Amino acid sequence: MNQELVQVFISYSWDSPNHQQWVLNLTNRLRSQGGVDAKMDLFITQSGTVNLNSMMVQNMMRNSFIIVVLTENYADRADNNKGGVGFETLLSLSTLQDNPNKLILLNRHGGDFKAAIPFHLKGYYMIDFSEDSKFEESFTELLHRIYDVPLYEMEPIGSRPTLTSRKSGLNISEQSVVKDTFYEEIVRPHIIEYSDIDKMRFIEQSYADINLELTHLFSDIKKHKSNFEYDCQKITEKKMVFELFKGGRSMTNVKIWIGSMFGSLPQINLAFGARDYDNDNSMNQSISWTLTEEKQLALEMTLSIGGNRGPHDSRGIVQEIWEQHLKYLFT
Repeated sequence: MNQELVQVFISYSWDSPNHQQWVLNLTNRLRSQGGVDAKMDLFITQSGTVNLNSMMVQNMMRNSFIIVVLTENYADRADNNKGGVGFETLLSLSTLQDNPNKLILLNRHGGDFKAAIPFHLKGYYMIDFSEDSKFEESFTELLHRIYDVPLYEMEPIGSRPTLTSRKSGLNISEQSVVKDTFYEEIVRPHIIEYSDIDKMRFIEQSYADINLELTHLFSDIKKHKSNFEYDCQKITEKKMVFELFKGGRSMTNVKIWIGSMFGSLPQINLAFGARDYDNDNSMNQSISWTLTEEKQLALEMTLSIGGNRGPHDSRGIVQEIWEQHLKYLFT
């Protein structure tokens, strides 16, 4: 009896012609030697005029697996919602929550692998394709993953051995014990100084993280409230607007952007219900950097009156945004 073909779509960033050729070779190798109905954008766009966003939505829904080829450029585009990768990132968030096994991650970055991991994919396992000399080994692992066949055989558990206690103990003199400095290192105070560049980069990364957390929040609300809808629009690289709907009616929007006042360091600003997206002079909330008791960089909501100013991480900021400014509209 013929088995149904496994359908796979390969997602990647257009880093260079060489990288695109590598993805093309992988796709054809899966088809010719893996028996997989693998596709990529080049196969679809060559057939005619294609709406790229629609193409991504359809392939995210219809394929058994989405193979994501991770590079440093892919991570940058995903974290900053750039181009097609940014759109795919938003599409994949609900899949990542409901069916993470549908996403197969491949590392194609030759340097520090952490640089190739977008924020929303941190902590997930990647098949390492960074070294061409080990391609065959990695390709075999990929096929095992697609066909859900364990790569390594696990031996059955044997009988419990019979164990007896020793009759004499060890004789360890006090002089032979090496001084343990582990706890001394923990309690020793560490002085950390952060430069203005460190603070600016922290704010920029926090801005990207907060946008992703807001997308997580609104996607989750949509799953549980049938009358809730949202739309996100990237105005610039440093400005995003989320429009929120209840029963098809626009209830409010969340404008979030990076800005500075009077030559100060950049901060993250929020405005609710704003319709003039170009006017950044009015805001309801401002988020700046602060230090925790452990002298680590964190976020502080400087305009909070009744809520929790902080320190917060990005998720804590989004929780405060929901509790203080949005929850009453949808409950």
